[in-house]
Amino acid sequence: MRRGWIIALAILGLLSRAEARPFIVAGGSDMAPYQFTGSDGHVTGILVHLYGECFRRLGIEFEYESYPWARAQGRVQDGEADAMSTVATDKRLTYAVPGSEVLAVERLVAFANRSNPHFDEIMKAQTLADLKGLHILAQTGSGWSEENLPKDAIVYGSSPSDLLVMLAVNRADLLIEDTALTQQRLQTLRAQYPDLAFDAIVGAQNALATLEFRMMLSKKSGYLGRLEEIDRTLGAMRQDGTIGRIYAEFGLVDQAAIPLTDAPPPPDAAPAPPVDAPPQSGAK
Repeated sequence: MRRGWIIALAILGLLSRAEARPFIVAGGSDMAPYQFTGSDGHVTGILVHLYGECFRRLGIEFEYESYPWARAQGRVQDGEADAMSTVATDKRLTYAVPGSEVLAVERLVAFANRSNPHFDEIMKAQTLADLKGLHILAQTGSGWSEENLPKDAIVYGSSPSDLLVMLAVNRADLLIEDTALTQQRLQTLRAQYPDLAFDAIVGAQNALATLEFRMMLSKKSGYLGRLEEIDRTLGAMRQDGTIGRIYAEFGLVDQAAIPLTDAPPPPDAAPAPPVDAPPQSGAK
């Protein structure tokens, strides 16, 4: 009996020491408007504000890290960061546990340059199989691309913005991305690089996949036992409209609150430019 109490106290001691440090979320360095570096040099974005409010309600100190996406995932796998927001792939499930709340939904369509010789067939594609033999852009560390696209078809880039630049200069045949996010990024890139052919990039109407992004908590995190509590808080934030308001601040609609369909948002529902808002207290 005494030995059992000693073990229990040791476990409690480990948990208390683990929670002595802030809850750390690792994100990609350029994944606007979900996370990006604002004009003040601090990381900001939808997920930064969303997590900031969640952990404020829970009374947990919170930090948001920004790294190249592959490195961010590695920090969660090693337990150096507690969580990330992404799609639950087979590989990620080996080292992280997904939350029940959907934080973001992306409806993926094919984007291609009008000058590409395969433009018409890309626009008509109904499934990923219809794109066989073409070169497809993907961000380094994209688990969905690694699990769903042929390895010899993938042309990697370091960030979503880099992928669009590569598409503008025909470094590959197409990019598979969310409609609203891509239109927002194109709007920003046109101002930054007026000499590149971003106006020639067109999105198809057919949705090739729908992705649900959740918080994935490292199996090595000291906060693992609080996952249900975090999920309940995120659910309450959606119910009271907080998540919808955060999305609106950055020019997007919370797609997770809309019934899933295969149809992309209509062209006249283009989002407003993202707001360069300051991050929540404790985020960095």
